[in-house]
Amino acid sequence: MEFIFKDEAFKFETLRAAGFAGDAGADIGEVIVTTAQIPEGDEDAWTAVWKSTAECTAKRGEDSLAAGDPVSAREAFLRASSYYRSAEFYRRQDPLHDPQVLELSRLSKDYQVKAGALLDGPFREVAIPFEGGEMPGYLFLVDDSGEPRPTVIYTNGFDSTREEGYFVIGAAALRRGYNFLAYDGPGQGWMIREKHMPYRPDWENVLGPVVDYAQTVPEIAAIVCNDGLLTFYASYPPIPAATLRLIGDVPAPPGSLRLPGQDPPLAALRVSGPQDAW
Repeated sequence: MEFIFKDEAFKFETLRAAGFAGDAGADIGEVIVTTAQIPEGDEDAWTAVWKSTAECTAKRGEDSLAAGDPVSAREAFLRASSYYRSAEFYRRQDPLHDPQVLELSRLSKDYQVKAGALLDGPFREVAIPFEGGEMPGYLFLVDDSGEPRPTVIYTNGFDSTREEGYFVIGAAALRRGYNFLAYDGPGQGWMIREKHMPYRPDWENVLGPVVDYAQTVPEIAAIVCNDGLLTFYASYPPIPAATLRLIGDVPAPPGSLRLPGQDPPLAALRVSGPQDAW
């Protein structure tokens, strides 16, 4: 199926951007108008045109906020965050030294944070202790009641960011009464762009500290983790099996499969999709 482009990669990334429209991460009209200006396979044009759309969308959000319309502002900020991520996607010739990588990533982050402040439920930027440093994350709460709730912890794929996680599953989780915790680990998002920390195979030693952090948050009663290779459940104390839920998948590190053997033990484990070959 063709969608705007014949180029397979551009087609995929356009569909990826458009797919977030259901949770205010895109507007189909904006996606079509943007991609119609990009020649087939021209990665520099991809960056420039998506950046222009992101800038216009961000300004629309700022104007809405100034006019006293926080709902329109929030939706525009969410789209701007997503569009800046799209703009950055093909900056891969020399990403560690490309100033646009940091600029666009920071703008994606900034507008996610601006949108988070306008959500109906509480939103926090969090710092997860990790090997003498920190991993950045976002914690979205269903409401401000302080009631402990099951919480989805989401691990990005290698080409994703914690900002994108909100559109992938975070918004849907919140509507269903789950809190949502997204983070960037080594090789992902902010950790590779800002800290130059590469991917690693022992992901149990990455995801483990995230689960440890989650146990310290009073609003988290149980944990549902999804990282693409597996869905597992950690409960402190144990919760009834009826409260457990499965979620979809995105490629992520196979080392996560070793986490269920850590202490404390997890309540349940499911390996899903084609990745069960691991």
